[in-house]
Amino acid sequence: MNNFREFNNGKAPAVRSSRYDSEAEKIISVILHRIWKDYGLYENMDILLSSQQPLDNYIEIPKARYSEVFENKYRNKHKWMKFDFIFESVYEYKEKLNYVPVAVIECDGEMYHDNIEQQKLDSYKDGIAENIGAPMLRVKYRELDVNGTAWSRLPSFEAKEARFRELYEDELINNIIRGRLTKTVNRRAAEDFSKMQSAQKMVDVILKRYARWSRYSEKNMKYYGEIGKRMQFILELERQKSNIYSKL
Repeated sequence: MNNFREFNNGKAPAVRSSRYDSEAEKIISVILHRIWKDYGLYENMDILLSSQQPLDNYIEIPKARYSEVFENKYRNKHKWMKFDFIFESVYEYKEKLNYVPVAVIECDGEMYHDNIEQQKLDSYKDGIAENIGAPMLRVKYRELDVNGTAWSRLPSFEAKEARFRELYEDELINNIIRGRLTKTVNRRAAEDFSKMQSAQKMVDVILKRYARWSRYSEKNMKYYGEIGKRMQFILELERQKSNIYSKL
């Protein structure tokens, strides 16, 4: 009886030190955190990295449009379905913190290609990510293998990190920048972005912050230069898309 009482009081379960069910996700979480730090994403773009976030945090079911049974089914589905990792822009407006998703990372394990149900769930997540305007990056463990050696069996953490960065770092940073800027270009974000007259002004503000940040080390200078080139390139692409859509 005492055990049940302790459980009901929340005292019986042990503290969990990790959110991840697989060793690969634990490693990827560290690598993503290092990339986030290297590029100064919080200091310069107010971007946070979160993991295992339920879809329920990002979407809602319009009550007037669907039946109560439908609402409950999908509300429950969105609570247990989670994004593996998500980058979010965080800003304060009217004494409230707002979280704007800018990029999503999903990890596809060894069984991904053979599991039809998992593919259906992943396709659903792809649709949600597109709907919230956060580019999706799918990390496929099989792609990380090196010359027939499974990524998880590479001899050191440094080797695993180097392989991950080689395959996915460029696409990840491009997705983060695109997700951050398209909110401005397409006016999908909330009030604070609407104060900006153009995406170029937002880029200028961000790069000024990077310029100050870059003075602290040569490493920071390197990432500042990289971010600057990517931002201007992606901004031009988004402008071209916006011009095309406006003519349709």
